[in-house]
Amino acid sequence: MSEASKRVTNLLTHFKSVSIDSIIPAPNIKRNYNNVDIDYLMFLPLGKDLIYFTEVLTENVDNISLTNYYNNINSFNIDFNHRYIVNIGEYRPAENSIIIGKKANKDAIYHELLHLASSYYDKKSDIIYSGFSQCTNNSNIGFGLTEGYTEYLNQTYFSDYTTERSKYTYTAEVLLCTKLNALIGKNKLNSFYFNSNLPGLIDELAKYSTKDEAVKFIETVDYMTCSQFISNMIPVFEGNYFIDSFINALDFILLSRVKKLSLAYENEKITYDKLVDFIDQAILNIQENKYRKEKSTNELKQKILEYKK
Repeated sequence: MSEASKRVTNLLTHFKSVSIDSIIPAPNIKRNYNNVDIDYLMFLPLGKDLIYFTEVLTENVDNISLTNYYNNINSFNIDFNHRYIVNIGEYRPAENSIIIGKKANKDAIYHELLHLASSYYDKKSDIIYSGFSQCTNNSNIGFGLTEGYTEYLNQTYFSDYTTERSKYTYTAEVLLCTKLNALIGKNKLNSFYFNSNLPGLIDELAKYSTKDEAVKFIETVDYMTCSQFISNMIPVFEGNYFIDSFINALDFILLSRVKKLSLAYENEKITYDKLVDFIDQAILNIQENKYRKEKSTNELKQKILEYKK
């Protein structure tokens, strides 16, 4: 094993696992504003972009899920043409500020504004709730799915401004969130995301698995995202951490969809033929996946086929 791979293995080995007992209840967020101060936004850098973002968001997201956005957008700061960040952006919840690189495109700006719209900072406890993530001094869970869903919404709501950069930003995470959206539904997923409600997402996923398995799935996506960053920093990367984690996350969603359809069949909401058609197509898809290992493929097929009996 090369020195680079040893460093990767060491970093991923110390990746902190979070138990279901350490998941913090969703924050009870008080709404301080019921609208946006347009005059305030117009005097900020990128004022027209901020107003356009507001218009799109309010058209597509339920008002009840806009508390974080209204609270944050009316009091945030923006640092444009930042010299240390060239073509990307960063939202900092604890400061309620967005840093935008001098060469950043609109899609990078809207990505960070989506983070702003879905984040809450509990100053007293020093906890950051952002989308599906919770970040404390001791743990950080859900950042992979949060980045994936943020970019998924960015490409959905602001497709006119999608650039080559965004097409290759969190690609695997976006694909997972696309499938998660098919499992849970847009309205529920948006509600969990914009209200910083990680426990709500876990409870929803646990309908088709267990809470421990749901947390493990979320951590698997984190692990995948983390390993991708590490492999980008260390070009000589011999492990398959990213691919293995990606496939494990896909398997969880697929099994959840099979379980959901099975429950629908038991409740006479769909026909047996529809259930079987989905199962047959799912097995065909996993057999055609060239990245899968034979043992894991056979194990997954066996689990899926149990729902066909």
